Amino acid sequence: TSKPFREIVFGLSKPEVVNMAVSAVKLVKELCAENPGTEWVLEYSPETFTATELDFALEVCNAVTEAWGATPDNKIILNLPTTVEMATPNVYADQIEWMHRHLVRRDSILISLHPHNDRGTAVAAAVVGPVRHEQPGHRLALLDQPPGGHGRIHAAGNADHDARGAHATSFTIDSGWRWPAR
Repeated sequence: TSKPFREIVFGLSKPEVVNMAVSAVKLVKELCAENPGTEWVLEYSPETFTATELDFALEVCNAVTEAWGATPDNKIILNLPTTVEMATPNVYADQIEWMHRHLVRRDSILISLHPHNDRGTAVAAAVVGPVRHEQPGHRLALLDQPPGGHGRIHAAGNADHDARGAHATSFTIDSGWRWPAR
């Protein structure tokens, strides 16, 4: 979704990228309809999210959410990655908060944080994003529990699992992580 991906990788304009994402979701929806006995959950990721203009990331995510027909009972997972850690953890946290506040169907969306660890800041990004924007009555509001997930730190990319689990435990979050047996 970022400008270099639009121009160099895809060779598409912003409207064409939105159309590509929506068309893919519609195709997945059609294929899901062929297997009505299965519960389907869509996860969409605006690749290179942290390098994408926030208003455009929001536009694409809202279009995909609408195309999927997301509702509070049929949620979509929006996986927001720190691709190649193009942003520092504090900037990533601000981007996540901004998306949280501006998504049209927020009650129908599970936000999945996906920090990468290319520069060694994945644990910080996984921790600072949700913790510093806690809202009264909505503890750690920016990390949602995906169906079948292992807690709010579940989708934290390729960061060290022990470090993430220890951080989660220190914030009294039961992430399902346990100290490794010695």
